[in-house]
Amino acid sequence: MSANDSATALHAAHALLRDNRIADGLQALTVLANQNIVEAMHDLGLVLLMQATDAPDAAHAVQWLRRAEQAGSVDAGYRLAVLSLADAAEALDWQRLAE
Repeated sequence: MSANDSATALHAAHALLRDNRIADGLQALTVLANQNIVEAMHDLGLVLLMQATDAPDAAHAVQWLRRAEQAGSVDAGYRLAVLSLADAAEALDWQRLAE
């Protein structure tokens, strides 16, 4: 897929999400992410994270963010750092409550 084709497909996936066609948008992002399109990996991770209802869902989202980071996405690296800090802060809060 050419860069222009992937940009068009990514734009279409974003349009589906904006139109609240979440399942269709996720499917489109998944196809693109599986073709190693870095921005699609990042966006898929974010959407999955927003929809996560349990730890396995969140872990699946983080896997996509990690793949995006490993493929060079600075944005994915930032999101992962924020998640890491949030986890650390939550652990500190639980420790304070236990004292």
